[in-house]
Formats: sequence, C-alpha cells, structure tokens
Amino acid sequence: EIELSAEELYLRGIDDHNDNNWSGCINNFEKAISKHKRILTAIADCRIRCSNREYEHLNPQNIEDLYFYEKMVRRTLCFMKCKRLNYPDIKFNNAPDENVVKELANLDAYLYLQGCYLKENQNTKAASAAFTYVVRHPDNFLSKNNLKYFLELSVVDIKEITNFEAEEYYSLYLNAVNSYN
Repeated sequence: EIELSAEELYLRGIDDHNDNNWSGCINNFEKAISKHKRILTAIADCRIRCSNREYEHLNPQNIEDLYFYEKMVRRTLCFMKCKRLNYPDIKFNNAPDENVVKELANLDAYLYLQGCYLKENQNTKAASAAFTYVVRHPDNFLSKNNLKYFLELSVVDIKEITNFEAEEYYSLYLNAVNSYN
C-alpha cells in the first residue's frame, strides 16, 4: 500500500466521516494527527540543528552580502539533508494543502473524531476529543455542548478524560502541583 501524507489521511478521514465509515474515520484521523505531530517535530529538530551550525565561507570576500545568501543556501541544504537522513520514515509533502495543514494545526480533526468515537461506542475517547478541542477553542459552542453531553453519559468517568494534545510533561506538572498541595 502507498504511504499517505498527513493531508491525504485527513481528507480520507473527512470522506469516511461523511460516508458513516466510523472505524475508517477514526483510523485516518488518528494517523493524520500522529503524522502531523511527527512532521512538526522533525521540522523543528532539523531547523534547530541547521541554524546552530557554523559554515566556512567559500569566497573570502563578502561581495554584496554574499555571506548572507551563502548561509541561507547552506541552511536549506542542511535542512533537506537532515530530513532525509534523520527522518527517512516520514513522507514530507513539498506542496502541502495549506487549508488542510491549517485545519490540522487548529485541531479540527477532533471535531470529526468526537462523532466517530461516539458512533463506535468509544464514549470516553469522544469526551476526550471534545475536551481537547474545547481547550484550544473555548468559545466553540458545539464542542462545549458535546462535552457536556458526554459527561452526562453514565459510562464516561470524568477522571479518564484527557487532552490528547497535552504535552507529556503536562500530566507530570499536574501531579506535582497536586502533590505539593
């Protein structure tokens, strides 16, 4: 099977949602979110690696800011090499759909996942998806109402609801605050 980009998986997730293919919806959105996070991590890592490097100038004279352009070209080449060597498992889309990238960054996949999880009787995950979206978009009426609905379900334990986008250190921080108190 051909490896799909995060954008392609996201669009397939929307199609699955619209076709009432709940398991496909969940699978594609979860993969899209995971790939998107992995891509962002790889890009940040390579940018840091390449921005901190010192380069020896090819030409001893700085003719019309040649050093600046040389540095930019070398950084770009370093970035491309870093992605290729350090992240061979990631499919980087050189021309990503900007609207889809924006929707992934806005966590819009969790809007779809709320309903998909609910249809698959994964009620705690549905509540967690709603909570995740509400944390980023506290004024979103639909997600706030969905979260309220999910919390009223007898099968959902509020202690099991998590923010899927919380950084790993966040739970450690909360535990430390609780322990301190």
